[in-house]
Amino acid sequence: MAGIASLPTEVLGQIAARVSQTSDLANLRLANRLLNRIVRPVLFSTACLYPQWSTMYLAYAGPDEIELAKRSRTSPGTYYNSRKFIQVLEHPELREYVKKVYIYACDTNCDRHPAEERWNNADFHLDWLQSILRITEFPNVKTVALCFDRHCGEVFDPEGCLNDASVRELVLDAFLEALQADTGGKIKHLILRNLESESVEGRLESGSGVCRLDHPAWAAILGRLEKLFISVVHEQNVPEGGLDLELPGQYEFWRKFPSRFLLPAVDNLQSLALYSDTALGLMPRVRLKSVHFPRLKSLTLGHFSFVHDYEVEWILSHANTLRSLRLDHCFIVYMLASKRPNWLGSDGYPITNSRAFLRPSSYRRYPDHTPVENFDEETFTATLIETRWHNIFDRFGEKLTELQSFWFGSAQGWNFDAHHRGPNDGGPGKPIMPFEPPMDAPSSLFPARYKIWNDFDFEFAWKEEQISEEEYPEVIEHMLKERPDCDGRDEEAMMRLLGKMARTAV
Repeated sequence: MAGIASLPTEVLGQIAARVSQTSDLANLRLANRLLNRIVRPVLFSTACLYPQWSTMYLAYAGPDEIELAKRSRTSPGTYYNSRKFIQVLEHPELREYVKKVYIYACDTNCDRHPAEERWNNADFHLDWLQSILRITEFPNVKTVALCFDRHCGEVFDPEGCLNDASVRELVLDAFLEALQADTGGKIKHLILRNLESESVEGRLESGSGVCRLDHPAWAAILGRLEKLFISVVHEQNVPEGGLDLELPGQYEFWRKFPSRFLLPAVDNLQSLALYSDTALGLMPRVRLKSVHFPRLKSLTLGHFSFVHDYEVEWILSHANTLRSLRLDHCFIVYMLASKRPNWLGSDGYPITNSRAFLRPSSYRRYPDHTPVENFDEETFTATLIETRWHNIFDRFGEKLTELQSFWFGSAQGWNFDAHHRGPNDGGPGKPIMPFEPPMDAPSSLFPARYKIWNDFDFEFAWKEEQISEEEYPEVIEHMLKERPDCDGRDEEAMMRLLGKMARTAV
């Protein structure tokens, strides 16, 4: 029987490109000279820079080395030496193969980081930071990714996390300096994973904030890009200190975001993916309509709330160029429930331009401080939103004439059961976001695609789970509406849209 080496070189190259495990590629490379020649460009197409405590390279160690490394986890340099990255960078042949550079300021499994006592080890080696400054020395690099830990500094403990504010500033400064050196514009794809939104209460001395939102380098860097992926994490309040959405810094971040991160990229950007661990659209609101991308071909939105036609109209404004659209764990707010008078602006969105709105002195959460007899229809409003997913799907099918690929659902990478990092297990934490947008999974309708906005607890909720006489007095319960009963129509409209995509592909 003929062996794998008898296959045409082109076929062997395609097989190697589909091998996901680096260790498998490394072993395949050792089989013979032919496979070494074919596999080597694939194996070294991505150069990863890990922090010194990373376990990634333990795959090549023996059992004794692995056990020794585990026992000495708190010793910097035990796991990974960034000289490995520099050796590839300085190798005259291997450096030519590198097309992607991934920089990790955390372990690669940081999304599942379980233990608080392991978080204060972010003492990066000097050559690790120097390696970041040299990433543009790879002559053929096209994609650069910077990955932070998903936890950011909480109000109760702003420095007690792996990538606290000082670490993020340090790494981002080096990263931005490196990207500024790309004067030839060879980097076309930028990935920023777990970028932290603005800090709370002006915690940092730096005027540009923990995400360097106002750094002047962003404009030139973003202006050269064709593809941009950003996922944003937000600070979490201490459980007894209030609700996460009462922290004001995030509103300033998202107010500036379109002009700082999107507007500089309008001329060349062809692919945009934007994720957030806090649901965007209502609170915080993102004014995407202020930015238009004349060359946009692919758009992915993760964890967005659709309230009025604003979000849909912005997507439809790219009808002439948009070929791929993915909506990942996006939902419609079908009712806005509030006990605040005059809480909506003229555009139908909450007024969030002041701390007084977020926590007015006259406002107290029910039922702890508000007597039932003082809580009636005059102090409660329930605004109904008529938008439904089957209406949106049909509009996409009619208006997005160039669309060739559509995906709707909740990607497997989401985890909404993550725990709060605060003391004494302070309840639910921020959700874990997918590492990348869904590619091959089939579209599906997920139950949480319709939600109520509830400013009693400053959160979105399913009526079946949240709305009850225990939280809302009987006098206003009749004003609350059940989740829309339109599963069949949503399914039919989604299948019509997907069927149109299939015919377009043929």
